Amino acid sequence: PHLWDGDGRADAERAYRAARAGETGRFQGLCRTQKGAAKWWDVVVRPMLGADDKPEKLLAIARDITERKTADLAEAERARLATLRGDIAVAVTRAGDTQPILQHIAELLVRDTDAAIAQIWTLADPAAPPQRIASAGPQMLLDDGHLPPRTGGFEIGRIIASRQPHLTNDIANDATNGDAEWARREHMVGFAGYPLI
Repeated sequence: PHLWDGDGRADAERAYRAARAGETGRFQGLCRTQKGAAKWWDVVVRPMLGADDKPEKLLAIARDITERKTADLAEAERARLATLRGDIAVAVTRAGDTQPILQHIAELLVRDTDAAIAQIWTLADPAAPPQRIASAGPQMLLDDGHLPPRTGGFEIGRIIASRQPHLTNDIANDATNGDAEWARREHMVGFAGYPLI
């Protein structure tokens, strides 16, 4: 069971417990090969009974299902993003004040992308700092005491200045991150920022 990543570890432990109790166990899990490649496996664990009809050994038969699992995960991701796009489309067609609509969109982004935080900033006056008008995610990340980004500074400010998206999967070591220690402390890994012009 210690070979399996994530939820597969608990599933493997249940399957091995079932086999030790004389039943057949089955699970699917992600495991790395000796060369380090991550592969999905469908595993059946069966007891091999001794003379006393009690489990003496366990037989595990694993089948590589990486291709099928990858396709299933990709399809689930496409469906999840299609739902998100639809929910955002419905939100932007609502009548009323803009701020509650944008707040709802930030909440949808956190819910449907597994993001730790989603924020929407506006820039009414290029000479003034941008204003955060919508924010969703854990409170400790929202009230972190960070000052509003100046145009050209930090990730948000640089997106405003360049009018270009900024993406990274290594936020702590990203050149635009003004507080690497904060990113490490909060276990922030990636950042995706897009200008809405």
